[in-house]
Amino acid sequence: MTIFGQSAGGGSVISHLCSPLSEGLFSGAIIQSGFSGITSYGTLTMAEEEAWGERFCQRTGKTVDDLLVMPADQLQRLYEKTERDLGSIPKQTMDGVVFPISPAADILTGSSKNVHLMVGSVAGDGSIYRPGEDPVTTRLKILYGERAGEFEEKYPRNDPENEGLYRALMDSDPWFENLYFCINQTSHNNLAYLYHFCPTIPGHDEYGFVPDGQAYHSADLWYVFGTLNRCWRDFDERHYALSDMVIDYWTNFAKTGNPNGPTVPEWHPYSRLDPDQLYATNFLDENGSSIRSLINDDVWTLVAFRLFAD
Repeated sequence: MTIFGQSAGGGSVISHLCSPLSEGLFSGAIIQSGFSGITSYGTLTMAEEEAWGERFCQRTGKTVDDLLVMPADQLQRLYEKTERDLGSIPKQTMDGVVFPISPAADILTGSSKNVHLMVGSVAGDGSIYRPGEDPVTTRLKILYGERAGEFEEKYPRNDPENEGLYRALMDSDPWFENLYFCINQTSHNNLAYLYHFCPTIPGHDEYGFVPDGQAYHSADLWYVFGTLNRCWRDFDERHYALSDMVIDYWTNFAKTGNPNGPTVPEWHPYSRLDPDQLYATNFLDENGSSIRSLINDDVWTLVAFRLFAD
């Protein structure tokens, strides 16, 4: 059986990968944009979470019994209102049962379950678009500090071959967390397929989270479920073809643990050992599938490791 989820659903998949209670229940997992914030998952102890719950009840004037019988939509609105005062609702908690250690620590030590994996992010997963500034320079300084110049020397920005790489660079920390997760998993002989979803999305982004044209967080759901015709964006035949390809990849993986099949371009698993498949990443856009190899470069692994270790 294969389990998969997107965003918070991807975080739930990670929870199953890291919890001993889910051992042996599934053989494959797909994580879509699920790593944003993973380094903060499971950082609370049970006592800290209980203290948060007590503050919540005090703030709302509700008892536990009140909350247990409250309609779900009313409870959701109450949580959303209270979060603005108390901070985000605690997520994965080191309770000694579901999570003996934090999920981030579990991933860092490579002890996650031995299952086949498909892991990826969307171009705009963590983008914060600021008109008037050079976002690439800003992003490089945030990620690499004094080594920002070194990155640009190794990967010249004006080289067309590096266009996809720089798009990935701008796609937020989840990109690097995906990368490091694959590094850990493949070091334990687990198959991992790494992708980056980056089609050009037609139409204007009225919320300003991403520049016009960039794939936004959750845009991949239209493609995975074949519902482009229900979206207000003016997709063309290239996008429908990409949706068909994504559906085939996802379905093949769910069936066999391998996304490949006769109807889609070959997708090599992520590998550190096979020189012909070194750091293979499937860039998915409206022009199709492009398998790119990210070389074994310390500036990649340095940032990815830091995200988990900090």
